Amino acid sequence: MFFIFSFKVKWYLLTKKDIDVYMPHPANIFTNYLFFVQRNGKRCFIYEDGLLNYYDAELVYEPVSLTKRVFALFCLHPYKKYAGHLAGYDAGSYDGAFLSMPELAVRKESLGRLWRLEFVAPQLNYDEKIILFLDQNTNGRMTESERFQCLEKMYLQYPPAEYKYYYKPHHDFNEGVIPGMTKLDAESAEIPAEMLVMTLRPKRVMSFYSSALINIKRCHSEIESISIAGNKVDLIVSGEKIFLDDFFKRFDIKCL
Repeated sequence: MFFIFSFKVKWYLLTKKDIDVYMPHPANIFTNYLFFVQRNGKRCFIYEDGLLNYYDAELVYEPVSLTKRVFALFCLHPYKKYAGHLAGYDAGSYDGAFLSMPELAVRKESLGRLWRLEFVAPQLNYDEKIILFLDQNTNGRMTESERFQCLEKMYLQYPPAEYKYYYKPHHDFNEGVIPGMTKLDAESAEIPAEMLVMTLRPKRVMSFYSSALINIKRCHSEIESISIAGNKVDLIVSGEKIFLDDFFKRFDIKCL
């Protein structure tokens, strides 16, 4: 797939066709070369990737493996390492950005023209007893013991005996369903959480600290979005250290 992609990109570049590139960041073999290649007629736009555009997400390790970088070089798409913000703000700039909260974005001088992503969703009747739980990889943010304590605190306030929990695994983290929850079928698990709530209709959506909680709250104000570990994550926003639960509370997201 990448070989075909790289061939098409080279063809567009050689034939001097105009190219508009939309990417979340350059830390990917599909986007890196296009971000750094200098060519008239090429424009780069960034689209929102969770909370990436709202805090100082400094690169602390190389996100792309050596194997993938060698493969990209073989396909004539050399991967260029860069430092600073993961979105590439310190290595280049964008022609525009598509964000749900452009007024809160950091490093606006690197984003070019800003477009606001609007959320429109129908009014629905939600089931008071249904909870959708969005799992995620918490390694590096908390220990297994802390993870368990967060789940235990959640179950104390919302007992599985009284509520029906549906478990949605994260696409890059699936260690099995959490006890006390019902795992979604494979097809439903692939649906973005922001869309899944329209069919599942949970009154509450919970997660450790998924950014989907913000999108869901913005789309469906009647749903109670709850973070069970926002106080475990600190962020640097424009040089100031804050905890994620403080950020969440701006959007009426409850933090346990």
